Amino acid sequence: MNRLRQELGVATPSGVAISALLASLGAGLLFLVGGRPPLPVRLGFSAAMWLFIFVYGFLVSYVHGDAKRRGMRYGVWALAAACVPNALGFIAYFLLREPLLQPCLACGATARRDLSFCPRCGAALPGACPACRRPVEITWSHCAHCGTKIVGAVGKTEGTE
Repeated sequence: MNRLRQELGVATPSGVAISALLASLGAGLLFLVGGRPPLPVRLGFSAAMWLFIFVYGFLVSYVHGDAKRRGMRYGVWALAAACVPNALGFIAYFLLREPLLQPCLACGATARRDLSFCPRCGAALPGACPACRRPVEITWSHCAHCGTKIVGAVGKTEGTE
């Protein structure tokens, strides 16, 4: 499964179904009360309306699912994305969203990436400096906080600095 398909799968299935239903209702209503334009024009406008409503609903569903997997207040963010005009709710969400949660290797609970120890069992989480225990990125060769060399850093070989 490629990365885009995996990321789009974050949207809740019920939200996608609801957005498809609302899009169909909106497009059907536009087709029925569309006035006197010729049939191909009404069909074109109805299809464009269906696509617009479906994409909008899908994005709200995506924000809901993504905020949930990141441990954020998913109901509030979905409501903000849906109700704030001019797509400013979506923009605010994508600018302010938190990083993905990381699993604890000892108990399986999820924790924020800025934590060094599991809040449930107290075990050390992966991605922490062995000296100062502050969070480090997986690609770092040295801790940015204390300068300790991190053994096993990605992209580095032993003996090179």
